[in-house]
Amino acid sequence: MAKWMFYLSTAFFGVCAPIFMPSPALSVSTGSIVGHVFGAESEEGIGEVTVFIEEINRIQITDPGGYYSFLHIQPGTYIIRSHRIGYQETLFEVHVSAGGITHCDLEIQERPLKTSTTVVVGQYAASSLQKPKTIISSSKQYHNLYGTIAETINSEAGITQRSMGPASARPIIRGLGGERLVIVQEGQKTGDLSATSADHAVAIEPLNVERIEIIRGPQALLYSSNVLGGVINVLKHSVPYGSSDKFLGSFSSQFESVSEGKSSALSLARQLKSMTLTFDGAIRDNGDMSTPRGSVDNTDIRTGNTEFGINSNHPWGNIEFSGGGYTSNYGVPADPFEGHALGVAIDLQREYLELRATLLEPSSLINNVEFSQTFSRYQHKEIESGDYVGLELGISSQNTNILARLDNLGPFENGAIGLSYSFRDHVSKGMTYTPSTKEYTGGIFAYQEWVGSDISINAGMRVDHSLLKPQKRTVTLRPERTFSGLSSALSAYYQSIEDLTFGLTIARTFRAPSIEELYSDGPHLAVHSYEVGNDSLGGEIGTGLEGFLDYHHDHGNIHLSLYRNFIEGYIFPTNTGLSSLRRADLLLYKMIGEKVLMYGAEAAVDWSLPRNLKFDASVSHVRGFLTEHSNQPLPLIPPMQARVNIGHEHSTSLKTTIGVRMATKQTQTAEFEKPTDGYAVLDLSGQYHLHWLRYLHSFSLKIENITNTVYRHHLNRIKHIMPQPGRNVGLAYKVFF
Repeated sequence: MAKWMFYLSTAFFGVCAPIFMPSPALSVSTGSIVGHVFGAESEEGIGEVTVFIEEINRIQITDPGGYYSFLHIQPGTYIIRSHRIGYQETLFEVHVSAGGITHCDLEIQERPLKTSTTVVVGQYAASSLQKPKTIISSSKQYHNLYGTIAETINSEAGITQRSMGPASARPIIRGLGGERLVIVQEGQKTGDLSATSADHAVAIEPLNVERIEIIRGPQALLYSSNVLGGVINVLKHSVPYGSSDKFLGSFSSQFESVSEGKSSALSLARQLKSMTLTFDGAIRDNGDMSTPRGSVDNTDIRTGNTEFGINSNHPWGNIEFSGGGYTSNYGVPADPFEGHALGVAIDLQREYLELRATLLEPSSLINNVEFSQTFSRYQHKEIESGDYVGLELGISSQNTNILARLDNLGPFENGAIGLSYSFRDHVSKGMTYTPSTKEYTGGIFAYQEWVGSDISINAGMRVDHSLLKPQKRTVTLRPERTFSGLSSALSAYYQSIEDLTFGLTIARTFRAPSIEELYSDGPHLAVHSYEVGNDSLGGEIGTGLEGFLDYHHDHGNIHLSLYRNFIEGYIFPTNTGLSSLRRADLLLYKMIGEKVLMYGAEAAVDWSLPRNLKFDASVSHVRGFLTEHSNQPLPLIPPMQARVNIGHEHSTSLKTTIGVRMATKQTQTAEFEKPTDGYAVLDLSGQYHLHWLRYLHSFSLKIENITNTVYRHHLNRIKHIMPQPGRNVGLAYKVFF
């Protein structure tokens, strides 16, 4: 009953909240694809044709007249694949513009014939300046066969992960993680605690994700002030609009040998006149992880996820209501040398409700207004031996967002203004003295572009204000804190020749301390520490400079970047080397703020070679120093790492890839931090598509760490007891219907 009262009360408040608490709708503007499939000879529409967008795993079946449609597609270039028995399977390139409708008529042949590229024109020009720096499509995620967001995107340049086991992995970008790297779902914060500690998991199921964007530069200010590392935006399956009166969707199943892991996911959608109903569900059951040194106890994972949605589309815009729940039970391995000898089990649950609305062309100056309201409840228990709850955390949060996208004003294009409001009620129980705290945060921001013939500029600005009010938990009441700060960023692009672009980004960021950084006080057995906050901390102020080069050619792409970030008041827990007075078996960690200098470089290339070969590689390196302490190394900085892959496209349906993951040794370590050796790991993968019984079937095989090499990730907090996984065979199957 309590849950339903929560849902009813939050739904009611969601209707009233826009009057009192405006904020930015943080989703990127989308486009649509509509078209007609017809025969080359008859010039008549052909029904029952499977139309498939491979990059995002979206599928439609044409109606009896041959018509199809895909709505809410992110801007970009896609490959559409058509299939019908008796006709040649063909590929079409489609360009989707932001805010526009892309008309793509597909001509298919009854006999084998090469099909030329389809040229499409959108209602509005797509903004190349707002493209995410990195996009991981659902087809790429699906072939990666991983159970966390961090592992799914770990192959991209500049990205690594911190963890205390397979379940708690969280991304690190350019050495920046935790509260400095925001993970949002559909532009909204998830309300989990993954940023606060290495043992806390991200409450998002990758099997239900369509696309992951990594956003940096001025456009990241639409989401957060943390533009130095970037923003990771996780996008769920889009609503598959169409005229079909059947259930559309997909079913997938995966297996991995390294943990005897099994997972399955189901997506369903049904069109009812102007409304679309959707459902997504996934389950995952992994046993203890196997390494070349043996199995590691208490690394099992069990998760479950369900989501539903109702979308109503109208000429004036659309309204979408959605909700769901995520539950995860996983273990954090025992550490008999430095921490808890029996290990800890973590039980977390997240429930959410969300309302979204888009109003098209409300005035001559505004293209559209996007509104979103999200309510989330998160519960987190850390269970010790004997089913004793050592730490219990609960968070109720809400986020209200409004974003207005502006019409072009003279030389200025693709402008946006927005407001944001969020509330978080943080409650802690168990053997902890951390006070329950209420946090109120508001922000206002603006974004604008200027596009010239050779030089283009985009800029963003954001002002945030936060109030933290701790409740009385002990004899001493912790002080209230307020923070305000300005963040801004500007990027300039110069295109010297048609395919070559040089760029420069300058950013100034502000980040307020989190509740945990200010007020933590208690044992945290899962990470083997006694954590003490610092309620006198100031805000972090960062200054970033990045230069980059992009080369785009018919055969591939090359990207190079150099960056330098200086952060004043960089907040992190430091190991004092002393035992806690309250828990002598745990080391005392205190929050401090220091001046930090970080710099690094990234390079990535993907290139098509003769004989249907594809080459892609990346390398990244970052260094970090405490400038006020004789340039001592900053803790938990990853070593130089690289990846090299060579793939072969045997046909449009079969692809194979062999690759090597590498890292150098890391000896630039902070006090009490252990160094790690370098490594090279060999992987092999293959993917195959098959049309059978009118359905599209996709198969994937991946063999990781073929040689069963012993290697350790530097950012694994328990690397001294747990090397990375050994040889792993992963199998995956997905069918679209």
